Amino acid sequence: MATKKRTTKKSSKSTPRAAKKAPARTSTSQPTIRQGDKAAFVRSLPRSMPASEVVERAADKGMVISKAYVHNIRSAANKQARSLLSKEGKKTIKGPKKKLESQFRELVITLGPARAKKLLSQVELSLAIAGKKMGRQR
Repeated sequence: MATKKRTTKKSSKSTPRAAKKAPARTSTSQPTIRQGDKAAFVRSLPRSMPASEVVERAADKGMVISKAYVHNIRSAANKQARSLLSKEGKKTIKGPKKKLESQFRELVITLGPARAKKLLSQVELSLAIAGKKMGRQR
């Protein structure tokens, strides 16, 4: 079997940290991508796509993101969706519908739940029969 030569890494201890310079950015390099653009990119992809694939696609577009960043953005989107759902559930009914519902509740209390259920099932049955008759006439 052929042996491979191992290359030794040059130690960075020989050069002081102050002597190291960051690469200068030129105007010809790719434009910098803002943080919101990255988040929008992550949100635009389907949630069923694995985070590693999202990172690869972002790299193809010139963005540098991590799996943790993808999970963080998706988690924040979940929290926002949950808060919107809870707010939607708290809508109050106004106008004539509210009045009718309150009358219905009073009627159920007056008649009792068992009698109200029986009457509701009779109404549902008559509506179902009427719907079938309407369907035959067409």
